[in-house]
Amino acid sequence: MRAAVMKGTVFVLLVGIPLSPGVLGGYTPFAQLSAFRPQGILLVAAVSVLAFNRKSLRLYAVLGLALATIAALNTAPRLLTNADPAPPGSTTMTVMGANVLGGGASPETIATLIRAQRPAFVSLPEAREDLRKAIEAKVPGYRGYTIQTDESPVSATSVLVAEKLGDVRFEPAGDPTSFGHVAVSGGALGDLRLIAYHSFPPIPAASGRWRDDLKAIGPWCAEGKAVIVGDFNASIDHRPFRKALGDRCRSVAPSVGKGLVGTWPADRPAFVRTQIDHVVITEGVTPLDFTAYDLEGSDHRAVVAELAV
Repeated sequence: MRAAVMKGTVFVLLVGIPLSPGVLGGYTPFAQLSAFRPQGILLVAAVSVLAFNRKSLRLYAVLGLALATIAALNTAPRLLTNADPAPPGSTTMTVMGANVLGGGASPETIATLIRAQRPAFVSLPEAREDLRKAIEAKVPGYRGYTIQTDESPVSATSVLVAEKLGDVRFEPAGDPTSFGHVAVSGGALGDLRLIAYHSFPPIPAASGRWRDDLKAIGPWCAEGKAVIVGDFNASIDHRPFRKALGDRCRSVAPSVGKGLVGTWPADRPAFVRTQIDHVVITEGVTPLDFTAYDLEGSDHRAVVAELAV
C-alpha cells in the first residue's frame, strides 16, 4: 500500500507539474513544456483512457484523467469568455502584429494584409529598416520607425502607424530589452501608448534572458494606458508572462474566447501550434476581437485585434 501511494505521488508530480499553468514555467525544461500545455492536457487524457483497460495501470489512468480534467477546467475560460461590449463614447482601433522572420515574409505579403485590415498600428518584429520602407512604399497613409540592437535581422523591430493618428512620437520604451521595443505616443492617441515588443525566446541556454525581457512588460502595465503588440515568445501558461501582466494587463485573445488560437509554428498543423504572439492591453482598453492570419514566408502567423479605447 505504501509503495502504491509513493508511486501515485510521484506520478502526480511528474504529470501534474507540466499540466499546471506556470508551475516552474520559467525554467528549463518547464518553460518549453508550458508552451504546449493545452496539447499536453489532451495527450494525458488520451493515454489515460487507453490505459484504463489494463488493471495494472488503472490507478495511473484515474490519476491522469483527474489531472487532465482539472487542467482542462482551468483552461476552458480561454475558449468560453465572450468579448466585452465597447463602452459608450469609445473609439474603435485595429492593431496588427507580425513577426516577419528576419525578412522571410515579403513586403507585398505584409502590405496585402495591411491593406485588407487597415490597422492604425502595426508591430513588425524582425523587420529591418529596408523591409519596413519597402512596406511603406506599398501602403500609402502610413509612416514608420525602426530600432535594431545589433547586426542580426532578429534584433530589428519596426512599426508602422496610420497617418490619421497625427503627429505621433517614436521612441524606445523604457529599459532596453534584447531586441529593442518601440513606443508610439502623442498625436491623436492622447494618453494612450502603442508599444511594439519582441522578447528573447526561452531557449535552454538563455531562459534567464527571456525572463528578464518579460519583466519589461510590468512597468508598461503600471505606467498608464497602453497596447503592447508583438512576439512575446511566451504563452499565457508561462508564469513569467502572467506575472508580468499582473492585474493591470491582459492578453486580448483569451479575453474574447480565442485563447487557443495558435500563432507559432505556422508551418505545423493548427493543433500543435501555441499562442506566443499577443496583443496585450491595460485598463482603459476594451478587447473586441482577435484573429490570426497566415503569413507566407514567416514561421509566425500575423495577429489582428479590434479594440475600443
